[in-house]
Amino acid sequence: QSRADRMNDQMREYSEEIKSLEAQVSAQTRTLDNYRASGENAEDAAQQTQTTRDSYESLLTAQDQYDSPDYGDADVAETLLKVSRDSLGANAQAAYDELSAAVYPGACDTYFATGSEALNSEDYQGAVDALSKVVRMDEGYNSGQALFYLAQAYQESGDNDNAATYYQRVVEGYADSEYAAEAQTNLDEVSRAAQ
Repeated sequence: QSRADRMNDQMREYSEEIKSLEAQVSAQTRTLDNYRASGENAEDAAQQTQTTRDSYESLLTAQDQYDSPDYGDADVAETLLKVSRDSLGANAQAAYDELSAAVYPGACDTYFATGSEALNSEDYQGAVDALSKVVRMDEGYNSGQALFYLAQAYQESGDNDNAATYYQRVVEGYADSEYAAEAQTNLDEVSRAAQ
């Protein structure tokens, strides 16, 4: 009986030690989670700061290019596409808007011609590169024609997921355009191929 009592007392002590250790582990886990969360927050803040800095630098570079006779609209637009407008202050956003309004139309024409030529010559990656810039600058370019050509380039390159995304944007955003019906037909085709 005495041995059983000692064993029971020892088991209770072990049980209390285990509970104490579990509480310590739980507290340390919470502390570690808090450190991780604050580390992620710091990482997000650092990333945002880097994006803001890069955006301002790109905006300044684009302005210098625009003021120089050595650069065309497409060159300036290429630099402006690196700017995250939302990370800029109000004055910088106004400067960005003014600059993009001045160069994007000409740059869209240049990149659209390059992308169309690449698509016709079966250089699908070249078409995607050029036409995606047009879509980023002006999604509605030529009533959705750039979107439609971009979808075709993706489809021809075998990227049916992106093709479906862009065909869908033509169908939804430019239903009255001459490209909508063919976009719907092609969307149905790539959707069937995906199944």
